[in-house]
Amino acid sequence: APEAAWRLAGRIRQALPVALIDEFQDTDPLQYRIFSRIYRAPEADADTTTLLMIGDPKQAIYAFRGADIETYLAARRETPSRFTLTRNFRSSVSMVEAVNRLFARHPTPFGSDEIPFVEVAAKGQKARLCNADGQEVAALGAWWPGDERHAKADYQASMASAARAEVQRALEGGWHFVDEKGGQRDVRPADIAILVRKGSE
Repeated sequence: APEAAWRLAGRIRQALPVALIDEFQDTDPLQYRIFSRIYRAPEADADTTTLLMIGDPKQAIYAFRGADIETYLAARRETPSRFTLTRNFRSSVSMVEAVNRLFARHPTPFGSDEIPFVEVAAKGQKARLCNADGQEVAALGAWWPGDERHAKADYQASMASAARAEVQRALEGGWHFVDEKGGQRDVRPADIAILVRKGSE
């Protein structure tokens, strides 16, 4: 019954007045509706009840994890205060600068005016990725199959082959990490991740 549901929501608010949802971009519409009805109900006291959501809209493309970009956008519209982290702690300075330069070139790189690209600074990883000659590997690269048109299957095969060759070059070609003290460690398979749109790729 609706009345019983509202009573339950009130009890949850009383017992747990502050809710924090990490990785919010993976929240689906039903989950968001539940949290909204508990923490954004008209009778919820804004002075004692808080709903905090931490998420990255650029990860809301991963539908296989339950992500839903429309849910993220609805939450963004309904949230009066928003804060953006402005420093990256995981990547090298060159990687962050390359990403900033790439995405800042487009006015709406994520397909929506509601998801702006915000340039960030980098604390910077100390380790550098170097090739067999000791030269630092470029932070960002791109492969193009050429000027001619390709069938989808041919294009995917070409890109898969290029990715395989690059991984093989990193693992067998003497690529290594150099830390701030000059110590070296070879690239290992665990250092490599390949992101694809769907599992069949």
